Amino acid sequence: MGVAFWNASGRPVSTEITEHLAALRALIDRFEAPTVPKPEAHSAFLPSPASSAATEQAELAARAAALAPWRQGPFRLGDGLVLGDGADDAVRWSLLDGHVGRDLSNQRVLVVPCDAGYDAFAFAARGAAHVLACEPSDTVRQAELLESVYRAGVELRRAGWQSLNPVQDGEFEIVYCDGLLHSVCSPIALLRALRRVTAPAGSLLIGSMMLTDPERSACLQFMPDRQATWWFVPGRLAFRWMLQASGFDVEAEIGELPGPRDSSTVVRGYIHAQAGTPLPLAPDNSLALI
Repeated sequence: MGVAFWNASGRPVSTEITEHLAALRALIDRFEAPTVPKPEAHSAFLPSPASSAATEQAELAARAAALAPWRQGPFRLGDGLVLGDGADDAVRWSLLDGHVGRDLSNQRVLVVPCDAGYDAFAFAARGAAHVLACEPSDTVRQAELLESVYRAGVELRRAGWQSLNPVQDGEFEIVYCDGLLHSVCSPIALLRALRRVTAPAGSLLIGSMMLTDPERSACLQFMPDRQATWWFVPGRLAFRWMLQASGFDVEAEIGELPGPRDSSTVVRGYIHAQAGTPLPLAPDNSLALI
């Protein structure tokens, strides 16, 4: 700890106390922040890009520039072409890694929203039987460009979560939803929609902005922000209770990542949940509230 302890006589403290301090140092070391992946490891979660000629690579770079800015990444596409180099999605996946199987060959995966597709392609790289990625905004064009490079077989759909239909889309063994819960005005309706398309033994991996104040852990704070498109931000307990009320059983709190740079009141919290039985808090037609 960098502090020397001496008793009243000017002699060093006893060996027993020194041993206790060493044990305390070892305990503190166990709770150090997780190591951020090195840049060379950032492509470990994604498929390998298909090879292309120099002329094709130049055309790819021009198409990618036309779709900027790239807020997900980094996507390393060979010959020095890197898209979204300042993004931290690989850091996020280093957090999720232990909760996603290495072999997903028998599992269908839903990613909503998909943004530029980092998560969809990461699941595809683990051999998922089918990946459906939904994105209602123009960002889906970035994912389409990347699919032309990775050729991962990801099904990209320009649609929001409201379009999910278990009859048409089937059920998914893994549902991944990040950054959406706090951005919708009907968060319970969103969670119930996700539950409807989650297989009976399926998993939900979900991330949301989360209040850091322990005194507001059970709160759902109304935080309208036109620029950030926020509506409701849950506390830690509220996050868990909303999942339980929507038919999920919380398996584990995966961890946290820093929130917006200008805010110390929220973090990005991630939870791993399993399909359970919905509590009778709302009628089955709750989606009509959207």
